[in-house]
Amino acid sequence: MHQWVQLYKAAIEAGCQWIDVDIQGIAAFDQDFLNTVFARRGVLSAHFTDEQSVDATVRAMAAIPAAVYKCVLPEEFARCMRTVTALIDFWKSLNKKFIVHCSGENATSTRLWAAILGNAWTYIAAGTERTAAGQPTMEELRWYRLDQKTPETRLLGLFGYPLHQSRGWQLHNALLALFGYADRWLYLNFPDPDFSAAFAAWQPWLDGASITIPHKQTAVALCEERSPEVQITGVCNTILRREDHWAAFNTDFLALRELLLPFQSQLRRALVVGTGATARTAIGVLQQMGVSQIWVMGRSAAKRKALATHFHCSSLPLGAPLPAPVDILIHATPVGMVPYTEQMLPLTPYLHPQMVLVEVVHNPAETLLVQTARQQGVAAIITGIELFLHQARYQFQLFTNVCPSIQQMWQVWKQLQ
Repeated sequence: MHQWVQLYKAAIEAGCQWIDVDIQGIAAFDQDFLNTVFARRGVLSAHFTDEQSVDATVRAMAAIPAAVYKCVLPEEFARCMRTVTALIDFWKSLNKKFIVHCSGENATSTRLWAAILGNAWTYIAAGTERTAAGQPTMEELRWYRLDQKTPETRLLGLFGYPLHQSRGWQLHNALLALFGYADRWLYLNFPDPDFSAAFAAWQPWLDGASITIPHKQTAVALCEERSPEVQITGVCNTILRREDHWAAFNTDFLALRELLLPFQSQLRRALVVGTGATARTAIGVLQQMGVSQIWVMGRSAAKRKALATHFHCSSLPLGAPLPAPVDILIHATPVGMVPYTEQMLPLTPYLHPQMVLVEVVHNPAETLLVQTARQQGVAAIITGIELFLHQARYQFQLFTNVCPSIQQMWQVWKQLQ
């Protein structure tokens, strides 16, 4: 330990601006050094493993002179933002500089939100690759525009799991900047398999949120108000704070209906591949547009039969022959999504030039299914990016009461590339 003390002191003498010492090793430093040097240039750190030790450790930290007090909590504390904010309030009450956040791949949101709540600084990676779990890069950070945030800034965000493939956080933050709302809202990702816990942790600061798999049905149950599209499908992809309750919307439904309207007269028979929330939306749109015959196809016999029963349509095993060629095929599964871009379900036999193909996967821009459909001569293809941008447009309007043009959506999207 003596060698480490000498190393820290040598670092100060060599001109280092800060030295970071864990509370477990601080006792090795003499009081004079703590009072004169560490109080001006020292970061006193504590890395917690559970909530039980937080209170006593933090109070012990407060008794030690330091320039900055750093508290790093486990990843699961992102579900327990009251602990994070309680620590921030504690250091503020003592008029101390602080850094409080959670560690782990799914805790980036705590680093960014705590920056607005008053962290002395935010750790970032200078390059394009993260150097610590959950630590944003310089490239990522520029999209958040933290320099434009204020104490009045509120949150928007995306709940789902996993979220590594999502580009929505970039799109919405760019749109907020485009329309002059960068100071009013920050859009974050909230990756968590437990929607109820994650939403409870963050909802005090939220004005609205996007919802993706696997939470599109779970979120509906927490909302007292439900749009007609949510009532039809039983799923939502957007929730919005009202004065005393939350409202659920399905902008996927609105977007798909808008994109299919030019083809409505030719749609009589449809194949929907998938049994999840997106498949429910697809079936709801097709039925509202008057499609007379719909087949549901999926790996799970129980799920596809349950979905077919609910919507009064037919079901088939994945890969089974169709009774007749379909006018539209909607691929409503995540197969082919980044990072599994070489995957594709056995759908080639159903493709033909006169049909409409809808691909819901938007990352990558063109999935293997879309590439195969082009090779098969399918001319009418609605890509996942088209669907994504149209639904995001409706979503942004719900959040801000501003409706971007689809041309503006494409312009912003191109900037992200």
